Amino acid sequence: MNKEPNWDRYFSDLSFDEFKERSPFLNGKSKPSVYSKDGQWLYIGFFDIGVNVHDCTKIEKILHDLQSCNNSESSGKPLYKRAQIESDIELLKELVQNCDGG
Repeated sequence: MNKEPNWDRYFSDLSFDEFKERSPFLNGKSKPSVYSKDGQWLYIGFFDIGVNVHDCTKIEKILHDLQSCNNSESSGKPLYKRAQIESDIELLKELVQNCDGG
């Protein structure tokens, strides 16, 4: 029987593309949303676009588009995709709230 891998070392040496390829949840899916290193940009995986976290007008537009997409097609989407969209919606709502000062 094989010895269990050292998971911390395994993940630290793994590129994101390798991680995505080996993941049963991410393989073949769009990239998840992620902040840039400096935290000034957000890549939104569902739409494959980036937005500056201070561009409130664009964030509100993307939030509206994402909510519309979610409302119109939510019942037919797989659970993983719905969870990704709903997580992005919550994240964008937080950014909009930060734009409003609070």
